[in-house]
Amino acid sequence: MQLYRLILCLLYLQIIFSINAVSYDELFQGYLKNDLDAQKLQLELDAARSNLQLFYYKDLVEFKLGIPNGKFTFSKDEVSLDFTPELSLKFPEWRNTSFSFQFPTAIPIAAAADDSYVPDVHISAQTDIFPFKKKITAKDVERVSLKRTILEKERSVAQQISVVRTSFLSLLKEVFQAKYNVDEANVDHNDAIRDLRLAQLQGYGEDSLEFKRLNLAVSKKLRLINEKTREYQQKLQRLAAECAMEIDELPVDIPEAELPDIQSLTLRRYKEYESAVYAKYKNDLERKVSKNEKNFYLAGTVGYEAKTGNDKTDNNKYTTSSKSHYIEPGLSASYNGFSAGVGVNIPITQNSSPELTFSMEWSPFTIAQTRLENKIMTLKEKGDSLDIAQTVKNFNTKFDELLLKKETLEWQRDTYEAEEELYMQQAQEYEKRYNAGYISESEYERGIIEYQSAVTQNLLGKIERLIFVSETAALFLPEADIIEGE
Repeated sequence: MQLYRLILCLLYLQIIFSINAVSYDELFQGYLKNDLDAQKLQLELDAARSNLQLFYYKDLVEFKLGIPNGKFTFSKDEVSLDFTPELSLKFPEWRNTSFSFQFPTAIPIAAAADDSYVPDVHISAQTDIFPFKKKITAKDVERVSLKRTILEKERSVAQQISVVRTSFLSLLKEVFQAKYNVDEANVDHNDAIRDLRLAQLQGYGEDSLEFKRLNLAVSKKLRLINEKTREYQQKLQRLAAECAMEIDELPVDIPEAELPDIQSLTLRRYKEYESAVYAKYKNDLERKVSKNEKNFYLAGTVGYEAKTGNDKTDNNKYTTSSKSHYIEPGLSASYNGFSAGVGVNIPITQNSSPELTFSMEWSPFTIAQTRLENKIMTLKEKGDSLDIAQTVKNFNTKFDELLLKKETLEWQRDTYEAEEELYMQQAQEYEKRYNAGYISESEYERGIIEYQSAVTQNLLGKIERLIFVSETAALFLPEADIIEGE
């Protein structure tokens, strides 16, 4: 009897305290190490930051230098080299101020070098005059998009561990549920054995139909135990593979989650709402860009040009006296499909009259097209507002769901803990009565199995609360991450 009780006590300790069970933290860390998404997200974040740096590098100044058309000609009388080096600088952030330098060059090459030749030159500068404020351009939208991409990648990296935890908890819940099913199958099998023994006490022989029916039920319940045990072992093996470690028993040190304060989960923290607000903000910028392209625009230019004339000396050489120098101020404007430019070519080295240059261009259907585009933009803007209104509606629904879910989980926690305490007391009472000879071994085993089932159920509740905390966190932004405007 003492040996039998020692075996039962060891079994009891193994079941209740799971001496050889791996800890919860060890399991989670093993599962986390096998996740590669966080590493990939970090790479994407680094790439997004590099893209923003590249954007600023290109947007700070646009520099071009080249020789687009070079030509080398030769004949009996003359050999010449024609090319036009070009240099341009543009500063988009400085009211689109740009500078350009051209050196149209035609160098005659003779037996003796022509040292008197001075290359032509053309220098000009341009800047925006109106509107007085900096216009919203496509580059501004691109800048906002790049910054948003970085913000979203940072959030994704920070949230990935929560996603991994939720996935881990869902898998762990499956395994615990499978273990709970084994416990319940054991309870049913124990009940079937009790019913069979009770029938024997009532006088039913082994050849009776009632005995055969109850004996068949015992066999069926035993088969169900084997089936549920096999399912449990399969899920336990899967958990071990995902965590890259050997697992003999499930952990019992599941941490108790502190359920979130639902009232603190405000609309402005709701990720879906914040994303919809940002989408409207970005789309509003794009609509401003489209409208700005149709609005009145005025730019001023000023240039200097030096050109070589066709006069040559008796030695067949160009001279500096054949140079003509000009100042070239001008204006260009555009509005809703109509563009015009006017300029003055003012000679400063010879007695010549200034020349007035002008250009005009008009797209007659632009006005009608603009009206339709404005109508489409208005409709899209209303659509963005409806998207925001929908997220507000979704938030209210989700908020109520979370409140109910939290209440349910709190009720489960109190109920499961109370049930575990009652079943523990019952198991202790069964042990006393069994030792005193008042109850059978089957009834004693039933008390132990029911207590084990209550423990498993309580651990399942803890996992459900951890999942609730993780899933709720995935729906909302931390207060510190809320951005007021862009």
